[in-house]
Amino acid sequence: TLERAREVRLLEARTTVVHPGIDERFLERATPEPWRWRLVYVGRIDRQKGIDTAVAALRHLPPEATLTIWGSGDDSYVAEMKALSDRLGVGERVSFEGFASTDELRPVYAAADVVVFPVRWNEPFGLVPLEAMGVGRPVVTTARGGTAEFVRDGSNALVFPADDAAALARCVERLACEETLRSRLREEGHRTAAQYTVARFAELTVQEILRSVPAGIGSARSREGG
Repeated sequence: TLERAREVRLLEARTTVVHPGIDERFLERATPEPWRWRLVYVGRIDRQKGIDTAVAALRHLPPEATLTIWGSGDDSYVAEMKALSDRLGVGERVSFEGFASTDELRPVYAAADVVVFPVRWNEPFGLVPLEAMGVGRPVVTTARGGTAEFVRDGSNALVFPADDAAALARCVERLACEETLRSRLREEGHRTAAQYTVARFAELTVQEILRSVPAGIGSARSREGG
């Protein structure tokens, strides 16, 4: 977003990005569970989110692998994905659960073996991967746009190219086979998520607002008010 604004010359040279943050409730880690091939997607239902890539990835995974999709949005895209899953023979392994409130999301993440974030556009930031990391669930993502600022392939997440269903499946298979990798992603992911909280966002925002106020204005207003 910052780069695009600079391209059209909307910004001055000095610009600071204050990253959004997640609710601290997502930093309460869920207990690791035995691997059961449970893939979960959370977010807006939109073609740019690349959810169809996750649907297609199921045909490269064992029959017990499932994909649960939480979110609302483009109903025509939902119909398209249902048709795709039927065509690929994985229709019974894909479920659309609709919108989940903030209060419902933590158990949604906790029920996953891996949270997939297969966006194909340049996501402005991406809170879903951070929420999943905070809860202690491995993330597989394309790391497009702002998400790339906090995702580190092999350290706190696994990264695959956008629209590459086979590559997404290979990432999931790595997680299934490598318990040490899952453990590392959980630990590093939680450490990453803890750096991006709502409280931190508010603190940095106030700092930037105060920094932008010309010197002397605050004291002058105090004298006028007195």
